[in-house]
Amino acid sequence: VLLVPLIPTPLSLRAYNRLVQFLVKRRTKKLQVVPFFNMVNVNKPIHRIVTKNVHQKHPIFLRSSIPESTIIEAMGIKRSPIFTYARESAEATAFKDMWKEVKQREKNQKRKKKV
Repeated sequence: VLLVPLIPTPLSLRAYNRLVQFLVKRRTKKLQVVPFFNMVNVNKPIHRIVTKNVHQKHPIFLRSSIPESTIIEAMGIKRSPIFTYARESAEATAFKDMWKEVKQREKNQKRKKKV
């Protein structure tokens, strides 16, 4: 599984499409590409529009998203995962939700292969 974080903007979506085209040319069909939105700021109209509408056209995108937050940005400064310093934060919950969704997709994929 290749998780692809995207800022919810048209430019990021275009870059994602180029990545997918590149991977198709390289015949990496076994690689499951899973895009999700990060640095989401619901106060920005473009972020609201993109996150709301992309799932209708592209169900491959995770429904979970990671918010824009100084707590998340601190991971780079602290050089440690968010769970080591803000375990109970809304941001940590967003990461937990994302991983739950990824795991659920993997289970569903395995079930489909068995059938």
